[in-house]
Order: sequence, then C-alpha cells, then structure tokens
Amino acid sequence: FDRLLVAKKMKKEKLLLYTVCCLSIASKYNNSFYPQLSAYVKEVNGAFKEDDIIEKELKVIMKVIIKLK
Repeated sequence: FDRLLVAKKMKKEKLLLYTVCCLSIASKYNNSFYPQLSAYVKEVNGAFKEDDIIEKELKVIMKVIIKLK
C-alpha cells in the first residue's frame, strides 16, 4: 500500500477506496472471520459500493501476482 501511495497521485476518494481495499485483503489473509464488505461501505458513509471494493481488490491482487513472477 505504501508503494502505491508513493507511485501515484490520486484523489482523496480513490485513496480511501484503495485503503479499504487493502484492509479487506489483509483481513481476509490474516483472519478466518473478516468484516463483510457492507461494513466497510457503511464506515465510509457509502462513498463507494461493494462492487467497487471487489474490483479494486482484484486489481491490487493481480498487480502483486505480476510483480511476484
């Protein structure tokens, strides 16, 4: 996540989406019980939808996989 912040300039809303996305990925990796995406959407007062989080999760995971190859 820190590398993402350094590499790109982005709007506050997009930064919030990537933050939630990375939190979601980390919680799924580290915990057997993790928050539902709706909980994240509620915390950000509906700034984005669950589908937005899923889309960014996939994007982040694909970039990580590519860099690991």
